[in-house]
Amino acid sequence: MAGKETVQLRDVCVKIGSGATPRGGKEAYKGGATSLIRSQNIYNEGFHRDGLVYIDDEQSAELRNVVLPPKEIMAAFTAKVAPLYAQITANLHQSRTLATLRDTLLPKLLSGELSVAKINVGANIR
Repeated sequence: MAGKETVQLRDVCVKIGSGATPRGGKEAYKGGATSLIRSQNIYNEGFHRDGLVYIDDEQSAELRNVVLPPKEIMAAFTAKVAPLYAQITANLHQSRTLATLRDTLLPKLLSGELSVAKINVGANIR
């Protein structure tokens, strides 16, 4: 990303887990000194603080037995899911664009300001 520093998580994290989190939903995060980066904090090729939660030392200790698979498996998994995340991002962008078009055009169609009566629907279909 232009103009932004890129760092490896292993260089700035004390512990990297497999995705385990304390059970109990939002209320389970007791606060504390340990920030818990979740998948919702990593998107669009970056880290986002929105929704970052904190856990206490006891909760951190409960997650200590988390084991990561070998680097080769992690790399293979990442290679498989990265295109899926890219497609999700593209779909979200397209959805927002279509919603904007809908919100702009629908009131005009309903009010009669815009008409589709003279459009030849089959003209450009192949």
